Amino acid sequence: MIPARALDTVGPSDPHLPLVSDWDLYLRLAERYPATFIKRRLTRWRYHERSASGPAMLRELRWGEDGVSMLAKHLQQAPRERRKPVRAALRSHLFMTAQAAYYRAEAGQREVGLTALKRLLPWTHVSAAPLAFLLAAYSPAWLKRALGGVARTALKVRSSL
Repeated sequence: MIPARALDTVGPSDPHLPLVSDWDLYLRLAERYPATFIKRRLTRWRYHERSASGPAMLRELRWGEDGVSMLAKHLQQAPRERRKPVRAALRSHLFMTAQAAYYRAEAGQREVGLTALKRLLPWTHVSAAPLAFLLAAYSPAWLKRALGGVARTALKVRSSL
C-alpha cells in the first residue's frame, strides 16, 4: 500500500515507460520512503495476448528495452553518490537485453532479435554489448568460436556468446 501523499510527492507513473512504469515508480518511492518486503505472493500475474507487453515472443525484449530507458532516466536524476550502482544496473540490464535479443536471432527468430539489437545500438556509449552481440549475430560460427573468449573478456562477463 502506498499513501496518497507519497504518490503526490514522487508523481504518477511515467507514461513514456509503459511496460516498466511500476518499476520506475517503486524506485522513486524507495528513494524517499522506507519500504518493506513481504516474502509471500499477494497477487497473480495474468497474461493476455493484447496486453501492453504484447506477444510472448516479444515480451522479454520489450521489457528489456523499456528497462534500459528507465534506468537511464534514473541515472540522469540520481545524486552523484548514487550514480555508480545505477550505472552498474543499467550496464547489466543492457547486457542481458542484448544477450536475449542475440539468442532470439540465433534460435529462429532472427528478425525479432536483430531488430531489438539495432534498437539497442544507441546505448553503446553505456556498454559495447549491443554492438558485440549484433556483430556476433552476423558472424559465421567459426569466428564466434574464435573470438567469443576475447569478447567476453572485453565485456567483462562470464557467460557465453
